[in-house]
Amino acid sequence: AKVTEDHQIELGRFSITDRINAIVDLLQRNRRVTFEDLFSGQWSRAELVVTFLALLEMTRLRMTRLLQEAPLQSIYVELAVTEESQPHESVDAESRGA
Repeated sequence: AKVTEDHQIELGRFSITDRINAIVDLLQRNRRVTFEDLFSGQWSRAELVVTFLALLEMTRLRMTRLLQEAPLQSIYVELAVTEESQPHESVDAESRGA
């Protein structure tokens, strides 16, 4: 008789929405984090992919800003400023230039 080996794969469900909420919490505690910091403590490929997709979605929705000072330097992630604070900043910048 042919011997077959069975193995079970445990699928963990990772939600992009849950990861977005976790990233927002992290960025509210720390004004700015490195790109690498977002992936610390994650061991599975699925967790890494979900985190990356969450960051892409947040950036597409303009929830975050990604900053890099020079080529090959660290990439920093921070929450984007609120819409309420943008007009004040642009008015201040215009008044300084005038």
